[in-house]
Amino acid sequence: MIQLSWGERPVDNYLALLNGVPENELDSPRRSVVPLVDFWRTPEKRVHELGELIGLPLHPPAKLVFEYAVEVQSGRGKASFTDLMILTGDTAVAIEAKYTEPEYENVRAWLRDPVEDNRTKVLNG
Repeated sequence: MIQLSWGERPVDNYLALLNGVPENELDSPRRSVVPLVDFWRTPEKRVHELGELIGLPLHPPAKLVFEYAVEVQSGRGKASFTDLMILTGDTAVAIEAKYTEPEYENVRAWLRDPVEDNRTKVLNG
């Protein structure tokens, strides 16, 4: 069994997931959420394929959480959102989807020079 959710909102099926995608996430067809959600329209098949590709058996039950929030563990800051988190009994796979968006800055650039204490705390958390 595969459980789908958008953030903390579980849905019953793929169509409900589509209907639950916030409108602002679909402002442009060039956003990565469009091909990402489309790719996972057959979640059981895709979870199996991904498991084979990465060499990890991803056995059901599994949760596919789109826009999975990870709160800051140390320091101050806002939550980070992973585009898709796949959770099984003993495995977690995080997927950061890219379509036309530019790459994020690297960690060294994010820490800044001189290194900011709070950013070091957030990174270490």
